[in-house]
Amino acid sequence: MAMNNLYFAFVICFSLCTFSALALKKNVVYDDEIKNNIGEMSSKISVNTGATLFCESAADGNMLQISCPLTGMNISGISFASYGNPDGNCNTTPSKGDCDASNTLSIVEKACLRKPSCEINASTATFGPTTCKQPNVLIVIGVCSH
Repeated sequence: MAMNNLYFAFVICFSLCTFSALALKKNVVYDDEIKNNIGEMSSKISVNTGATLFCESAADGNMLQISCPLTGMNISGISFASYGNPDGNCNTTPSKGDCDASNTLSIVEKACLRKPSCEINASTATFGPTTCKQPNVLIVIGVCSH
């Protein structure tokens, strides 16, 4: 039942392209944290099911860090992962860009699933080369749960 509520909350969140609608419907606490002076954002949503949705991003050459907020939680799912030029960011509904590394999701899942935290180097050494003309970005969206 809890995973059904989480799935429902996740679908509403991204289909409406806004976290505020979810907050009104599912008693969600929304927290944005500015990670550094270049505007990277970390968005975490605590849903009344006891799970936490996360969105983390890292610029090329930096480490992306994911940490579940409570002891006993593990990263239980990755719903989106893009390394290249994803459209959008953690404050919008991101989607894959036109030059993303095709194996990003499987690499992130292998590094992070069933762990309380993980670190991934946002680099071509990790994900392989892309055809992007601009610097690559890594965005990962997923869920921590008990």
